[in-house]
Amino acid sequence: MNQCRLSFAFCLVALSIMSARADHVVEDQSDANRENKRPIIVFPYLFSTDALDTGVGAILFRKPIFQPQASLFVTAYGTSNSSLGLFGGFQNVRIGERLFFNATIGLMDNDQQRFYGDLAYDINSVPSGSNESDEDDFVFGSGVSQYAHLTFRYVLPIGAGKDKPVHRYITRDGLLVDGSTYQSSWDPRISGRTFVYARPFYQRRTLEVDAENIGSIPPQTGLVEGEEVDVSTNGLELGIEYDNRDFSPNPSQGSRIQLRVARDFGWLESYNSWTSLEFSVSKYWNMGETEHFAQRVFAAKVWTAYVPTRDTELVAPGIVHVRHRPPSNRGATLGGFERLRGYPSGRFNDKAAIYYGAELRVIPKWDPFRGWPIIRKMPWRWWQIVGFAEVGRVSPSWDFGELHEDLKWSAGVGVHIMIGGSVIRFDFAVSEESTQFWVMARQTF
Repeated sequence: MNQCRLSFAFCLVALSIMSARADHVVEDQSDANRENKRPIIVFPYLFSTDALDTGVGAILFRKPIFQPQASLFVTAYGTSNSSLGLFGGFQNVRIGERLFFNATIGLMDNDQQRFYGDLAYDINSVPSGSNESDEDDFVFGSGVSQYAHLTFRYVLPIGAGKDKPVHRYITRDGLLVDGSTYQSSWDPRISGRTFVYARPFYQRRTLEVDAENIGSIPPQTGLVEGEEVDVSTNGLELGIEYDNRDFSPNPSQGSRIQLRVARDFGWLESYNSWTSLEFSVSKYWNMGETEHFAQRVFAAKVWTAYVPTRDTELVAPGIVHVRHRPPSNRGATLGGFERLRGYPSGRFNDKAAIYYGAELRVIPKWDPFRGWPIIRKMPWRWWQIVGFAEVGRVSPSWDFGELHEDLKWSAGVGVHIMIGGSVIRFDFAVSEESTQFWVMARQTF
């Protein structure tokens, strides 16, 4: 079932954390004399998607707030099919010499939620969300999606972070001219910045069982029309990151290494307990300036995840339930705005996953947008053309050989823009199953 979907909801989730990748950056724009100096930007928008129909909303962004590097973001929308969304949060609030705080919340009510493998399945069938699963094997229906993240991020007193917990980049037209945090050495003691963080999280997704989706739910689960499926999770994510990139919002050289562990302890109203491990490495190569391009960069990423707690149990004759697993959009999952963009969010999920991505990013010297009336009111920096290709797969075990068989692929092009110190991207991706259009904040990696 080939489809084109504008994945707008994830744009709002991402925009609410648009400053998260520059937690410790104070922008010092050398071209500030021509930009709007207002601390508050309000931007209305109109959209139309398969999931939400036609909608209207507005974005409010303010920086500074409380402190020079801190910001506030809020967006809300309503649609013709009675869907509603509200997202927002505070970013980069400094609560100590080296400790920073982010808070993001979101609420979305719509009738287009997809669940891949979150419910029980027939033992004789291919599990929904697995690498061999059918693209139409999901449960679909009305529901509410809620989330909340609180992130406490600490800058270790080593490398580039030793004397500068809040780093200052100097840019001209959005390109770095001074303040690079990259060094050729991979030794964290003398190069890059190293962070540790703790992130309490909460997510709740509900599904109303009705006449339209009851046929896709195994009858042995006992669910009947009028009931509600509640897939909730809460817990704590811990991580460490070594960032040796030159310019974190739009790196042109250097590398980045991340290690994360997330745990849902099964407390409160959690659907079940689970543990997830993730590791990733990103690398960037500066290909230089040309007659027509101000910057050319080749970027690559390797990511893998493992859910050691995931197992199965027989809950009824012929019916299997997956226990101690994250929701389908967390953990060892592929599909969505970060990995395998040609597939819907959470399309593939299992006990283990691997992903390889590559992007060619070029910034043209010719800029046809700068003179647009709406652009003239914003701190517009540049636009960027991006070509990308990705492969990956999920597996019931972390086996190197199996993880590299029957890899799924995705490829596409994007237009990325920098406004102020933040990058917003518009990515169009294709795969063997579908076509996806994503609107997001931040570079993919």
